[in-house]
Amino acid sequence: PSFALELLRLYAGENGYVTRMNAAGFDALRMAGTIVPLEPQGSIRLWETDTNTPRISASDILSSRGNPLLRNAIAIVDLSAVGLTQYLPTPTRPARSGVDIHADAIGQILAGRYLVEPTQARTLERLWLVLSGIVFIGLSGVLAERVALGALALALLAATPFAFGAFEYSLQGALYDPLQPALATILVAGFEGYFLYRRSEQRRSTLARQFSQYLSPSVVQRLANSDTEAILSGEKREITILLSDIRGFTTMSEQLGAQEIGKVVNHFLGLATDEILKRDGTIDKFMGDAVLAFWNAPLDQPDHRERALEAGLALIERVKRENAAFAARGHPSIEIGVAIETGICSVGNFGSERRFDYTAIGSPVNRAARLESTTKKLRIPLVLGPGFAQGASMPVVQAGVFELQGFKGEVSIFTVPEIYPSSRSAEEVV
Repeated sequence: PSFALELLRLYAGENGYVTRMNAAGFDALRMAGTIVPLEPQGSIRLWETDTNTPRISASDILSSRGNPLLRNAIAIVDLSAVGLTQYLPTPTRPARSGVDIHADAIGQILAGRYLVEPTQARTLERLWLVLSGIVFIGLSGVLAERVALGALALALLAATPFAFGAFEYSLQGALYDPLQPALATILVAGFEGYFLYRRSEQRRSTLARQFSQYLSPSVVQRLANSDTEAILSGEKREITILLSDIRGFTTMSEQLGAQEIGKVVNHFLGLATDEILKRDGTIDKFMGDAVLAFWNAPLDQPDHRERALEAGLALIERVKRENAAFAARGHPSIEIGVAIETGICSVGNFGSERRFDYTAIGSPVNRAARLESTTKKLRIPLVLGPGFAQGASMPVVQAGVFELQGFKGEVSIFTVPEIYPSSRSAEEVV
């Protein structure tokens, strides 16, 4: 028997101890008219409360003054000299004197209040784990982009079992294990965070793979870091379309061999790709000797007209500048035509589940294709459509009026002053 239990036996006037056993070991002890629950090894859980055991100085006793607190009480004599008193760690305090521990044990036995684990404790702990996991997974979609708020929610969910356990311990003497549900909640949050991370990385990889052939690397990176979902389906938006091809390519292809035709086409498409991607344009497709590109999709570009016009002018100058070197290698010189138009189109991934392309569909795209043919009639390398001219921030001049196949009425054609021949007036062309 412990010192505390032996003091209690003498206080109760008992001659011995009555214990109850089970297959695991000790189960309970009857003492002083009360049943004391025991752990299998014969110990009890110490319920430390904020009530302090009264202390009486030995000088009061030795001076024969006495103290009414000693009447019908269990007194433990303690020598509190430094180095002599034994201090032990307890579950709630780093160090307590041995006499205080014995006094708490005797007090809770006499009061019949014990620190016990409720029969429903494990069920409540597992239930809290399940509920907190469901709540956090449900909130993860909302909190995915709000890291600070997500961390606060996780902290609250993990701290709640500790707060509940402390409340039940101090008021009811009920023992719950807050560590397991708290750690399990953190583990669920970790898996959910990893899942969101993997899904985000998979999305970035898909975007990079789909758009690396159409966009400049800088645009692909910005798109992967953005929250836009427009790339997954079609959307209506204003874009500026550029279409360019090689003039007289049909006649040229009849005169050249297949390998030579391939070199000419690849030379032009390489130059076009460079100039378009330098200005963050989206290459829609290559169509034989022609290239179709657009701006302001998939990302917003408020200056999409300016970017497209700059790319068209740069491509014309680039072809002229490299014609000499290209011809010096034994290839024919080339001339190109560029048409630019602006309008509302449907932009997105179109096709089937097995094959799709990111492309633009709409009347402005068709109009740009028809406009490109007018560069030959006007004998200028660049034409601008009415949609482009309507919102242009740079000066444009009207170069002619034509009927375009598939469009009703006459369509005004524009260009920039530096392209329009100074020797011809607009009236002559019209």
